[in-house]
Amino acid sequence: MNKMIVVGLMVVGLVNASEFKIKGSMIYDEKTELSWQKKPSSKKMTWLDAKNYCESMELRMPNLYELKSLVDYAKYNPAIRTDLIDIETDDYYWTSSPYVGKSDNPSAWLVLFYNGLDRWSSEAYTLCFVW
Repeated sequence: MNKMIVVGLMVVGLVNASEFKIKGSMIYDEKTELSWQKKPSSKKMTWLDAKNYCESMELRMPNLYELKSLVDYAKYNPAIRTDLIDIETDDYYWTSSPYVGKSDNPSAWLVLFYNGLDRWSSEAYTLCFVW
């Protein structure tokens, strides 16, 4: 009688191997060549308010891939390097990336820093943080 052995594989995300350098109130990621605030927004806002918040500081909202570059998949609650980044909540954060699927109103992608997962939501009705 032949026996079959089934081996399950679980793919785990790579640990963010970025090298960060602190420069005043900003953190510079040498791998992506992006600069980030050491501390993201502390209040939730709509997508448009988040965009205006970033522009008021002469910054821009990151796209989905840029924001996900901060995720450390070896951690959770929050899934980020807390030794350098002062994150108050592991909630959802806005990106500038629009959701182009079926939706009744404009939507954008979000990143959940609890575990690094992403999803989309309505720009007008959802309140999230921004980086």
